[in-house]
Amino acid sequence: MRFFYPALLIAFFVSCLFCPVQAREVVRSFVSDAELSKVGVMDVTEHIKVDVRGHRQKSLYRIIDTGVSHKGHRHNFDVKVVSVLDGKGHQVRFSQKRHSSGVVLGLDKSHAGRSGEMVFVIKYQVRGVANFKENRPQLVWEINGDNFPLPIEAARFNLTLPGGVAIGPGDVKAWNGKSEEKGQRFVEAKSGRVEVKAKKIMPGEAFKVEINFPIGTLSEPGFLEKFQWLASEWYLLVALPVVSMFLLGGIRFLKTRIPSAEVEEGEVWKAPENLRPVEVGTLIDQSCDVSDVSVTLINLAVRGYYTVREIPATGFFALSDRDYEFKKLPPPKGDQLKEYESIFLDAIFGNASTSYLSNIQGVFRQFLPGIRNSIYKSLVESKMLAKDPQRDKVIYGSVGFTLAALGVAVLFLMGETNFLKAAGLGLVVAGILVAAAPKFFPLRTEKGNKVIDQIHQFAETLRTAKERDLKAKLAEDKFLFHKLLPYAIILGVFEKWAAACEEYEDLSPDWFQFYVDGPREKFSASKFAKDVWIATKVAGLTFTAPPPRQYSSHTVGKFGARKEQDHEDRD
Repeated sequence: MRFFYPALLIAFFVSCLFCPVQAREVVRSFVSDAELSKVGVMDVTEHIKVDVRGHRQKSLYRIIDTGVSHKGHRHNFDVKVVSVLDGKGHQVRFSQKRHSSGVVLGLDKSHAGRSGEMVFVIKYQVRGVANFKENRPQLVWEINGDNFPLPIEAARFNLTLPGGVAIGPGDVKAWNGKSEEKGQRFVEAKSGRVEVKAKKIMPGEAFKVEINFPIGTLSEPGFLEKFQWLASEWYLLVALPVVSMFLLGGIRFLKTRIPSAEVEEGEVWKAPENLRPVEVGTLIDQSCDVSDVSVTLINLAVRGYYTVREIPATGFFALSDRDYEFKKLPPPKGDQLKEYESIFLDAIFGNASTSYLSNIQGVFRQFLPGIRNSIYKSLVESKMLAKDPQRDKVIYGSVGFTLAALGVAVLFLMGETNFLKAAGLGLVVAGILVAAAPKFFPLRTEKGNKVIDQIHQFAETLRTAKERDLKAKLAEDKFLFHKLLPYAIILGVFEKWAAACEEYEDLSPDWFQFYVDGPREKFSASKFAKDVWIATKVAGLTFTAPPPRQYSSHTVGKFGARKEQDHEDRD
């Protein structure tokens, strides 16, 4: 007897090793209730009762086929999983992956409890399930699918037919396995419904049903139905970008409705609101470009802060054969510099009293961010812009990047369903639109828009000056041509403005000196305006250019004056 219990224990372990079937999962019952519509949409609810005792896998896999092969051809349809519940109606965690042949659901088994039995209630929708390749509509459906991994003790399929549709027993076939003749004993067709049953279905053995409908009882889905199916899963691809742009548009609309004092009607021969040329150019397109900043070079000279002398350049400087010398003058009385103009003068001269355009190449671009920020600040403080456009771009760009990155994460980490793919793509598109939004959303306030109207009137005055009381205006102010020339350049009407002033004498400037190689020609307003315009273009190229190889000093003092800078005035 002393060897009985050890022998019994050994026999138990041996029986466990050689009898693994006892621990295998099995489906006690598989009940599928379905309802078919006249356009081939089938709503399915499956009740799967599983015995998982002794099995250690964390998930039960249910593969829902997205197509069925029958009589030599394959019919594909679309499957959308709605929910997975347990027998008590509680949500069950599940994973979902789509493959070419079907939808794989990984069902969590952690709520099985001590009994080892559990019920899964799976609800899904099958669209386009009916085929019309025969003379009459037909439905061929694999109830459990030919990839079901567990044996099924009993299966039942209950189909509710569309209203008014009747099916005879001879129109229904059901079988499990490859043979259509096997297991057709459990078929029942009544008015409005069909029921089929089967028992002892082995893993990988499909339980199929074939139903032939009378002609005209089912119809193929039309464009509207297909669009609704598509929209039900992919609507976020459109909804997320539209909602994001709607919200941004609403926020921007509120910001641009800043209350401000009424804009006074100004004189047509003056820029509205005492705006500088660079501010006019910035307000028009809500962007401070280098071409706007370069006109400040002429505006400050016209106002008497320095003189400009045109000199020849060795070779081609900034794609031009000209260079420019600047000599600082005492600040004019009664003229007040704005913050960005002070920065501009520091960028040109530093601590020197004489500077050359070629010598600030590679240096001036360090001052450009500060100049731009100050110009935007000036327009925001005057309530013509709702916000600094540069900061606005940074904010919108950051938000857009975050949305796009979140969309990419959804696509690659969670995008197993069309709904999640649509959400991921929608976030990516929304992010791109948000990042690009500042280019399309206006930043001008109501006051800014009113000033823009006055700027257009001002531009029209310069363009049609010849037809106006120009003679009287020039008689009042002989310097008017030069005062308005920077504005005419920024507004693109300098040729018209110069042509209107061409016939008037004594318009020769004291702030700009030409380089004359030969006899001095008679002053021409048109030629002068063209030369000044060229100077702004050369300055614009210089302001953003990197330092040259040889001459990168902020002033002449570091390397000394160059040959062309030794040029003397010629009478």
